[in-house]
Amino acid sequence: MRIIGGGVVGRNGGKMGIGVGGDVSLIDVKGEGLGQLEDEFGDEMKRLMCNPVKMGD
Repeated sequence: MRIIGGGVVGRNGGKMGIGVGGDVSLIDVKGEGLGQLEDEFGDEMKRLMCNPVKMGD
């Protein structure tokens, strides 16, 4: 499962994906948000930082 954005909807989607045993990757442009996700989910979710230019490719 690939999730774009680590806001409320992205976090909840990640929780659901992990809950059903999915391989979850979350992509976000804010590094501090990814750090919070790491604290919350640890190794259960892959976190990728991207910038708007890369997202358009």
